Amino acid sequence: MLITEVTPAHIPQWLALAAEMEPLFKGSMANNPEFQAYMRAKIEHREAFMAIDCTVAAVMGIIGFSCMHNRISWFGVFEQYRKRGAGSKLLRCTLNQLDPARTVTVCTFRDGEPAGQPARCLFQKFGFVETDTTIADRDGNSRCIMTRFLDETPRYG
Repeated sequence: MLITEVTPAHIPQWLALAAEMEPLFKGSMANNPEFQAYMRAKIEHREAFMAIDCTVAAVMGIIGFSCMHNRISWFGVFEQYRKRGAGSKLLRCTLNQLDPARTVTVCTFRDGEPAGQPARCLFQKFGFVETDTTIADRDGNSRCIMTRFLDETPRYG
């Protein structure tokens, strides 16, 4: 598995992943002009990584982040590649890009939402804790903010 930056050539794979994730996120992404603009901006600002299955040169998952806001802004792994470590590696690489002297946030699923438990467990594994349960996403779905507080440990290798 290789973690690398998403490039414009990978937009079709990101859109395919977004389409697969739409039922989970309960919202429209792949055909949404706002999402497409977000995706292009992340690529332009070099704030998106992908995990590649080197044996077949396929995208396994993608993570978008914001260095300015020190947050994870989008995260998905194709169903066929879940439970293979792609999510952990993407999150680890992203945390290495963010400022360890500031808190890191992510808007994710609330506790008790079965479809969101794998994501929550992954964030918890990396030290995130739920800090705000009053959030709704752009489609009006209930979400929460999870926060990873200041990192006083060495950077991930």
